[in-house]
Amino acid sequence: MKKLNILISCLLFVFGVTVGILGMSIHKSFIEDTTTTTTKDEPSLEEELLELIKAYSLYYTNDDVLLEGALRGIVESLNDPYSTYMNQEEYEEYENRSSQKFYGIGIGVVKVGPYPMILKVYDDSPAKQAGFQVGYFIKTVDGQDVKDLSIDDVASLIRGTVNTERSIGIFTTNPEDVTIINVIIKEINVKTVSYDYFTIDNKTIGYVKIDSFMDYTPQEVERAMRNLEEQGIDHLIIDVRNNPGGTLSSVRNTIDYFVNTTMPFMYVEYRDGSLKEERLYNIYNHTVTYDIKILMDENSASAAEVFAAAMRDLGHYDLYGKTTFGKGTMQYIIPLTGNRGVKITSARWLTPNKQWIQDHGIRPTYEVEQVSYQGLSYINGFETIEYDHVGEGIKRVQLLLNCLGYEIRSDGYFDTNTLNAVKDYQTKKGIEITGIVDHETAYYLNLDLFNFLNNKEYDMQYQRVLSDILG
Repeated sequence: MKKLNILISCLLFVFGVTVGILGMSIHKSFIEDTTTTTTKDEPSLEEELLELIKAYSLYYTNDDVLLEGALRGIVESLNDPYSTYMNQEEYEEYENRSSQKFYGIGIGVVKVGPYPMILKVYDDSPAKQAGFQVGYFIKTVDGQDVKDLSIDDVASLIRGTVNTERSIGIFTTNPEDVTIINVIIKEINVKTVSYDYFTIDNKTIGYVKIDSFMDYTPQEVERAMRNLEEQGIDHLIIDVRNNPGGTLSSVRNTIDYFVNTTMPFMYVEYRDGSLKEERLYNIYNHTVTYDIKILMDENSASAAEVFAAAMRDLGHYDLYGKTTFGKGTMQYIIPLTGNRGVKITSARWLTPNKQWIQDHGIRPTYEVEQVSYQGLSYINGFETIEYDHVGEGIKRVQLLLNCLGYEIRSDGYFDTNTLNAVKDYQTKKGIEITGIVDHETAYYLNLDLFNFLNNKEYDMQYQRVLSDILG
C-alpha cells in the first residue's frame, strides 16, 4: 500500500517531482542544427490540416493552442510515459527545480473537504516565520474564498513574484473564526536530506532520509554524514522510501561517499546496443567504518533504484522493505525554441550486475511489509459524522480511532461503541463532549493522524532494521 496515496499533497511554490528523470539536460549549443527541404508548390499535410481546422472547426481558438497540442501529440505518439513535451511553464518549473530555485511561502497541503489543510511547513520559510502550522486550513487568499478550488488553483493564487505580500485566511476548529496571516513570497530552500542520531544499548545509530536526488543532494549528504560521523556512529540507516529519483550526477556523487570501487556503478545501454560504463569519481577519498542498511519501498524509483543497486552490489549492504518501482530507463531534457523543452527516453540503465530492472524493480534482501494505511485519510469536518449515520467519513474516523487504540467497528456505521469512543476521545482532548465529530474534533483527529503517519514507532520497516541492528 502506498502511503502517499492517502496524502496527495501539493507544495505551494513551483515544485513538483515526477518519477525520476535519471538523465541530464542538454544545452541548446550542443544540439546539432538540422535542415529540411520542402516543396513550396503545394502545402504540406500539416499545413493543409491546419488550414482546414482554421476554416471549419467549431472549436478553433488560435494557432498557439494548435501548436501546443501538436507538439504534445508528437511526443505522446511514442507511447512512452516518461517522454513528455514541456510548455513554457512546465519547462521553467523543471529548470527551477533543478537549480533549487523555488518561489513561494513554503508549505505543503492536502485537500480535506472543501478547503486545503497544511501538512508541512518548511524550515526557514516565510510560512514558518509567519506562524503557519500543520493542521491549519486555508480559507481565503487575498480575500478570495478558496472553497472547492483545486490544489493547483489555490497554489496559483498564492504564487507570485518575490517580495509580493499575500494575505492568507486560516482556520482550525471553526470555519467562521478566520485569522489573517500576512506572508511575503520568497525563494524557498527545500532540503532533500534530513538526518538524526540516537544511542540505544551503547550503539550510536545514524539515520539519513534522502527525499530525491537533485543537483545539491550530494552536498547535503556530505554535511549530514560529517555531523553523524563526529558523533561516532556505529550503524547507519539510509532511507530512500518514496524517493522518485533525480539526476545521474547526483546519485553518482552520493554513492561515491559510501562506496570505494573502480567497478562501474551502472551501465547505460543505447538503442544501437552499445554499452557505456558509468564509474564513480572517488571525489571524497572517504572510508566507511560503520554498517549501513538501506530502506526502500515500491515508491523508490529511478535514481533511488540506482543507489539501492549500487549499495547492494558494490557496497554489499543489505536492503530492507519492498521491491522498488522498476524504472530502468534514462531521459534527456532538451530545450526547444520559445523556452519550451522535451524529455526523451534515450537509453536503458543496468545495475552493476548488468540487470535491467524495468517493471521488475529491485528486490530487497529482507522483505518487510509496512503497517497498513488502507482507508486512512484526513477527516472532513464539513461531513455529517454522528450517531446512527453511515458514510465513508465515519469509516475514516473509525479506522483512525482503531489506530489510536480504540476497538470499534470500521464499516462506516456510527453505532453506540463508536459514539462512546468519540466521547472518550473528546474527554481526553479537553473539548466539548458531544459524541459528534464536528470541526473541533476533526481538527484534533487530523493532528493525531499526522503524528501517527510520521511516528517511527508504527513504521514496521524501520523497526525491523532497528531490531536487526540491536540484535
